[in-house]
Amino acid sequence: MNKTYVGTGNLSTGRNISQMMESIASRLAKNGYILKNGGNKGLETAFITGCDKENGSKKIYSIFKNYDDDPSKIYNVNNWNEATEIAKDAHDGWGLLSKINKYNSIRYSYIVLGDELKSPVDFVITYTKGSNSTDQCIRLAKKFGIKVYNLGNEFEYNKEKLKKFESALASELNLA
Repeated sequence: MNKTYVGTGNLSTGRNISQMMESIASRLAKNGYILKNGGNKGLETAFITGCDKENGSKKIYSIFKNYDDDPSKIYNVNNWNEATEIAKDAHDGWGLLSKINKYNSIRYSYIVLGDELKSPVDFVITYTKGSNSTDQCIRLAKKFGIKVYNLGNEFEYNKEKLKKFESALASELNLA
């Protein structure tokens, strides 16, 4: 059975946060975890960089071909109507979202639950204090009983506390 997680977060954070997420992604990759995210700039890129440092496996979901000028992302997915219903059900303000924000929210249905919407990730790790798409990821995870580690709620930019979190996570997940 594959070990998977979502690595996501705000587009702009401090350097300490980006470095920590990159370090965590490297450690998870070294321990066989598969990274899943949308390949967005900011923290998602930090997770990808960390994963790539260990030649880890990743699955990047995009909403359109060549989105963000990256032709390698997955954009052709199945079960669009089912994914839409899952996303809509998890989002209180669905009717207020623009088309692109709806697509981003639907994309998280696949990121969190897998291509067939039946293989949830093991956990989500993020740093956010509020971002529409990241919040959608968190809402979906909670709806499906998936553990969420949101460093944005607890650790601010304190490097010492972030290191303690990384150590605690490694211990909890039995990471080498």
